[in-house]
Amino acid sequence: MLILERLICRSTRSLAVTIGFALAGVTAAAKAWKARVLPASFLVDADGRIRHSHVGEIDWSQENARRAVAALLPR
Repeated sequence: MLILERLICRSTRSLAVTIGFALAGVTAAAKAWKARVLPASFLVDADGRIRHSHVGEIDWSQENARRAVAALLPR
């Protein structure tokens, strides 16, 4: 899991915001969110609803990923 944590930290380091992330292998969270493929990423709003999901690796510094995060930030 340490390698995965390093990859996540490296890919999120360039973002202009601080984000939290949870690593959930085959756990209650993965089951609750019906994650069928790993890696799977979910952006969750302040009410705990999944607002965006992505299956596979994602580069959070890419514009489309940044827009998805920005859409959830308070204005």
